[in-house]
Amino acid sequence: QQASEKKSDGKVRVLFKITIDRSTPSIVAYGNIGAVSQFVHEKEYLISMGSIYQIDAVGNLDELPSAFLVSMTLIGRNDVEYDRLT
Repeated sequence: QQASEKKSDGKVRVLFKITIDRSTPSIVAYGNIGAVSQFVHEKEYLISMGSIYQIDAVGNLDELPSAFLVSMTLIGRNDVEYDRLT
């Protein structure tokens, strides 16, 4: 099945990979929840609703060709594009 095809129920699989630049001040609160996660080998963060992201890339997921991988970056307080939006 190709990534551009929908599953038979009309849904599309998407995995979001979010990068957080911890060297810049954040607009929203976030926290590392890896210690309480069922997936201890993953770097899991809980991010506040209303967060704004920059989409860096959209492509196929190598491990599962029928899914998309969306790479995004949580924008920081000093982001020029964010200043344009507000």
